[in-house]
Amino acid sequence: MATRFSGRIGLWLLSLFLILGALRWVGVPIVCRLFSMEVKGPVRLEREWQGEVLVIPEEKLITAPVSGRITVLVQDGQWVAPGTILAEIVSSTGEIEVVYSPSGGIAALEMKEKTRRRQLADGEAVLPGDRILRIIRPNFLYLEIDPVALGKAALENSVKLQVREIYLDDSGSGRELWYSAEFISQENGGHKLRLAEFPLDWLRRETLLVRVRMEGPMGIRVPARAIVTGQGQEGIFVVGPGGPEFRSVEVLDEAGGDAVVRGLEAGEKILTRPGFLTSGEFSNRNGH
Repeated sequence: MATRFSGRIGLWLLSLFLILGALRWVGVPIVCRLFSMEVKGPVRLEREWQGEVLVIPEEKLITAPVSGRITVLVQDGQWVAPGTILAEIVSSTGEIEVVYSPSGGIAALEMKEKTRRRQLADGEAVLPGDRILRIIRPNFLYLEIDPVALGKAALENSVKLQVREIYLDDSGSGRELWYSAEFISQENGGHKLRLAEFPLDWLRRETLLVRVRMEGPMGIRVPARAIVTGQGQEGIFVVGPGGPEFRSVEVLDEAGGDAVVRGLEAGEKILTRPGFLTSGEFSNRNGH
């Protein structure tokens, strides 16, 4: 009984092997018909991310250049032009050191420290390096965000980004505005979204609940499973008059099971299930 059962298993495995072999060598036209598609013109992959971000205004910290007693000559929230006198510091010998604004922006006198806020009072003693105020540039703002949420295309600065704030209530026509953003990599390894246009009241916020809409680079959209690795490069099998032929492509973006590639033309037909015809020298993007 066991011998008969083992023989049936062996016969079944042999039949499966012959069927797969037939698909590879005899059934190429059938596979090309069943598992192929015609690619369309260039498009962008779109996706969204939603979450809380830190608001980081672009600013310049102004510190005391010398020791002495300070007199602040601008008010909190005052717009200052480049070269504006921000403060005067009188040394113990009576010498006056003038502190100028290096750029235009909004003067912020309140200095945020570890656990409390303080504001310099006229006549207070300062030491070199002590904080005096910040000059906030209201035309630039950074939103700190997890780069993993944006994906490979954003890390390579090839993705189009738009940001809008999420409100608890959706009333108001002005609340659906999207603002263009740019992905910025910092020298310390951090990653931020930089906005040049946004509501000025965002400057007074520490965090925002936002939705980030991302559009990747332009390219031909294909199923990610159609991309295989072989011959030392990534490529796709293009179905031509003589059958499927491997063609090298550059993967520009990938999301949701689809990919955008460079190296194909609109109207060409590709294999969407190349595993049915390829041998061990090729593997798909999942390693199979």
